[in-house]
Amino acid sequence: MAATGPTAGSRQCARDRILDTAFRLFYAHGPRGVGVDTVIAESGVAKATLYKHFPRKDDLVLAYLDKVDQSWFGALRAAAREAGDDPRDQLVGMFDALGSACRREGYHGCAFINTAAESQPGSDVHARTVEHKAVVRAWVTDLARRAGAAHPDRLARQLTLLLDGGLAAPQSALAALAPYVDAERREQALRLALGYEPAHRAEALGGLVPHLDEAQRSRAYRAMSEIDDPSTRAVGLAGLVAYLSPADAAEATEAALTTAAGLRDPVARTRLLTDLARRLGGPARDTALAWAFAAARTIGAEQRGPRFPALTDLVPLLADG
Repeated sequence: MAATGPTAGSRQCARDRILDTAFRLFYAHGPRGVGVDTVIAESGVAKATLYKHFPRKDDLVLAYLDKVDQSWFGALRAAAREAGDDPRDQLVGMFDALGSACRREGYHGCAFINTAAESQPGSDVHARTVEHKAVVRAWVTDLARRAGAAHPDRLARQLTLLLDGGLAAPQSALAALAPYVDAERREQALRLALGYEPAHRAEALGGLVPHLDEAQRSRAYRAMSEIDDPSTRAVGLAGLVAYLSPADAAEATEAALTTAAGLRDPVARTRLLTDLARRLGGPARDTALAWAFAAARTIGAEQRGPRFPALTDLVPLLADG
């Protein structure tokens, strides 16, 4: 008996090491992008040990998906429970799990969607991804039914599609949810958006701003102003102008225009100013068009290739102006 315990423990430890390694690699690169030899090398086990626990690579992928299912579905249910006892609150509260997942370092989207995209329909792996989505939808359908929804199946389809879309592009999900949640959750959504990497932050803030109060819009504006990439910053600021206080709107407009005008490459300058002209109105639009036209005239012959599409975008706006 004394010898049996450590041996069983060693087997369990080896299996856990293999699965933990596979989880990290498969999530970062996709199961197809990771060979068994890589899992063996990084988990520090012998090839025979891996195949003892997972005779096929698909067996390892299925174990990985089971582990993801326990983590994600568990987080969904926990977030729903934390929202209270009312099923209506739980349907909204479950989206808090989305925010927590997307804030995690090394986030790469939904493991089930990613794996389904690279697996063969009809295979065990693909069937497992479909099963997971069906189980989650059934759970949401039950919540919707208990919440008194007139069409619980339809609502569940809509909400699970929103969840999946949020996992793939969380910045879009925030904007989609904003009109339907209370002020506290809009504040949570804003805080989440402020933590995104710059490109996603700009998109998320642009979608949220129409649903925020004036103080929150000012915070969104300040955060947009701090984005390093000039094109992302300028377009983001232009998108906020209509929702800002007059002082902030004037400041954001000026910052967007001067940022675009400061680009050294005349093609990039022309295209960004043209984009701003589409987004701005009044005198700001006229300024953007005038500056875009001036920039276009400085595009040299050596940039003949990109010059044509830049002018193609600009000319219709000049004609309308």
